[in-house]
Amino acid sequence: MVTPPETSAQGSAHGAQFPLELAALVAQQGQIINMLVQEQQRCNSQEISYTEFAALQPPIFATATDPLDADDWLRIIESKFSLLPQLTEQQKARFAAQCLYGPSGAWCASFLAMQPAGHQVSWDEFRAAFRAHYLPPSLIELKQWEFRALRQGNMSVLEYVEAFIRLSQYSPEDVDTDPRRATHLLDGFDSTLLTHLGRSYDSFTQLVDAAIDMEDRLSRAHEDQRKKRLASTPPSGSSRRQRVIHRPSPYIYCIDMPQQQEQPSGTQQHPSPCDVPPHPPTSVPPATRGIGHPCTKCGKAGHTSRTCRTPQKTQGAVPLSKGKKPAPKVGQLQYSQLEQVPESEPVLASTFLVNTNPTVVLFDSGASFTCISKTYALKQGYDIIELKQDYLITAAGSAIITNHMVRDLCLQVGREKLFINSLVLPQLGIDIILGMNWLKQHNAKIDVGSRTVQLCSSSGTDVVIHVRLYKNMLHTVNVVDTQGDAQALARIPVVCDYPDVFPEELSGLPPDRDVEFKIDLVLGTAPVSRRPYRMAPDELRELKVQLQEQLDKGFIRPSSSPWGCPALFVEKKDQGGKRLCVDYRPLNAVTIKNKYPLPHIDILFDQLAGAKVFSKIDLRSGYYQIKIR
Repeated sequence: MVTPPETSAQGSAHGAQFPLELAALVAQQGQIINMLVQEQQRCNSQEISYTEFAALQPPIFATATDPLDADDWLRIIESKFSLLPQLTEQQKARFAAQCLYGPSGAWCASFLAMQPAGHQVSWDEFRAAFRAHYLPPSLIELKQWEFRALRQGNMSVLEYVEAFIRLSQYSPEDVDTDPRRATHLLDGFDSTLLTHLGRSYDSFTQLVDAAIDMEDRLSRAHEDQRKKRLASTPPSGSSRRQRVIHRPSPYIYCIDMPQQQEQPSGTQQHPSPCDVPPHPPTSVPPATRGIGHPCTKCGKAGHTSRTCRTPQKTQGAVPLSKGKKPAPKVGQLQYSQLEQVPESEPVLASTFLVNTNPTVVLFDSGASFTCISKTYALKQGYDIIELKQDYLITAAGSAIITNHMVRDLCLQVGREKLFINSLVLPQLGIDIILGMNWLKQHNAKIDVGSRTVQLCSSSGTDVVIHVRLYKNMLHTVNVVDTQGDAQALARIPVVCDYPDVFPEELSGLPPDRDVEFKIDLVLGTAPVSRRPYRMAPDELRELKVQLQEQLDKGFIRPSSSPWGCPALFVEKKDQGGKRLCVDYRPLNAVTIKNKYPLPHIDILFDQLAGAKVFSKIDLRSGYYQIKIR
């Protein structure tokens, strides 16, 4: 087909115009791209103001009662920085410094003041200095030790898991994999819960779910048993209230016991609750868990003691009359205060972890039974159960009758767990005394010369305990020379050299110093005024005498101030009499806390490691030695 000449010329004109339009479009797109690049560069070069950063509501930090609080603050502040990628490293440090106040603000000001002139602190430098101040290596080691010694104890499963997760952040190498994390959590569970759970858990989440479910099942089972016991117990005419103790049902397991010597006619050997070994977690094989308990008479499974037809071997036992309480078992406790024990006596004492609590434990071969202080047991919240058998304990010439016991206490020695059943005794000067019944059960060998105790655990492992004062364990002993006369202050040379430092009585207020102390109150606080406490007539007379003495010495003066706090008397323990004290709690509640928190006792123990001599000073009337403006 032949194209007409006019049509061909028109097509050629359109073909020449198309490349020109395409070139113009490409040039226009290039200009737009250049404008976008320039705008991006302009935005990147523009500094972010603190107002834009403050709009993200960064957290404010003052001080940390827990080191993890400081670590959490760093993590949150860095997440805020990630929302503003234009921030420079120097801007991050400056903006973070604006989020500190109080003690942390004072530290930040001191840290910035120590920098060279003209040096701008980067975020990496600021973060490293902040962590070194609030997370020192010694504190990290202490938290790691606390994590490795963590046990469930009296906590619920959820409380134990929360404490485990919180403390595991200090020791990430111990929980670097999920199976290791689950194994470490499993080792700290209560022995009864651990027996039901088993050890086939490779997932941390699976273990937590199973533990929560098992805890709920055990709780409901114990509640059902308690209701059945209450329903089957006939009402008693006695007005004495019976205390119901919620305790897990113990597992019964068979052990090889040596044959007892033949008893005289008319008597029968009954095992003491203290002699029955506690129930370790590994005593029940996995195949028998949840099937049922063996018979308590013959030891065979498949029936209970009520339906047992196996004849029991007796040795002429005379049945007790119905309702008559058996005679108390007699034991002795050859224990005195630790300071009074001669070095030649075969007793050793040190501090161990019992149910994860630091406990002073005494190995006493002269004690018949294992005992625990009632004050200490109540303080730790241990379950005290009542026994049907009374125990008569003779100690220091006096007789004590008790029928209370604390069962299944876990003594942690390295990786081994030794369980304790202890009689509860009042006024015991030590936390726990391990007597002969416990020492014989573990085949204990006490070597006083080398200060070691060799034991055999329930798994057959030999455990050697070196009784020493460890770095983190500190014992305070008051030593008094009872042979000579008490040394008077006038005979001490240093007191004679500085009589103005050691006056018998203060003659008046101390002189004015360069630094004046004042009490800063919260802004807008109204005057605090509390009415006086009621006092007995003798206390009113004593108050009048002491106020007059302080008026004569110039310590106090009559005041018509609208501020006022009540006074009260506290009995003096050493000298007798009454000490006048002022209840400043309402004033302390509105006082600005402008001081660093007191150091932890454990940190002080680390600093005192290796010290030989400790002293204390009686600051007589020390309260009046600092003038308040």
